[in-house]
Amino acid sequence: MRKILFYIIILITISSCKDKAAIKEQKKPTDTISYRYSGFNHHRKLELLSNKNFILLESSASCFGDYKIYRHFGTYQQNDSLIKLEPKLVEIETYNSIVEKDTTYEIPYSDSLKIKTIYQKLHWNNKRYLLSEQIDSIVYPESKNDFEQFAFSYNSGEEPEFSGNYLIREDENSSDSINQEIPIENLPKEYQDLFLKNPISTKIIDREKLVFNDEDVDVDLIKWRVKLDKGSIDGLRKGMQLITSNNEFFIFIDSIAENYSYGECYVYNIESKYSKIGTEMKSRWED
Repeated sequence: MRKILFYIIILITISSCKDKAAIKEQKKPTDTISYRYSGFNHHRKLELLSNKNFILLESSASCFGDYKIYRHFGTYQQNDSLIKLEPKLVEIETYNSIVEKDTTYEIPYSDSLKIKTIYQKLHWNNKRYLLSEQIDSIVYPESKNDFEQFAFSYNSGEEPEFSGNYLIREDENSSDSINQEIPIENLPKEYQDLFLKNPISTKIIDREKLVFNDEDVDVDLIKWRVKLDKGSIDGLRKGMQLITSNNEFFIFIDSIAENYSYGECYVYNIESKYSKIGTEMKSRWED
């Protein structure tokens, strides 16, 4: 009986080692296709290996020199339009500048370290985008999903030159024109009306001064809430950003009706002259 129990323990140990070795095998170099995002002290990179394994890296750093890196390992499936990740293992690396200590450890994948696992492919101009409806960044949780962020970058004129917080890769030696029309029809229907064919122009018709008392500062903090003369029938949608011609004042639409909408500027103590009644605001100002 003891011999049988001993052999069972040996078999379980070998099986466990094989599973872990298979996951760690992903770290070996092989042909890869990479998508990435780079922001201020925040970076993401998804590597799709030719052996159907993936590595998703997400790193963040503080202004004091601390950093944390998450490496997710697993397998993936893809077709012409979708990529689906199946995470299995997470490697976490941290560095604390105060104690000057670097720590690395591994844990099984779980909901507490959830990542985006389903991406839709989009090819526009010389860029290939991976966009997800999921919102689950473990470093910087977002209030908008990738499709909503992509629409914001497009409407403001940042895309395609500058991309937002979503994964992209650029075609090498692409002969495609960078002035191609965006293939909105390839996006999910529920997001297609977020993309404006032309910039929307609107005017401030009312405003309210919001005063906040903060114990940590000596002066009151002031924000402005404005009412605009355009609404949903004009193409405005909740979450859209509008700016003035001098870029001094901007708002995000937070409530909307058919013929008017409301929004706030989330920067404190902007001078009142930038939000006077009658001031024109647009989704994008042409150069």
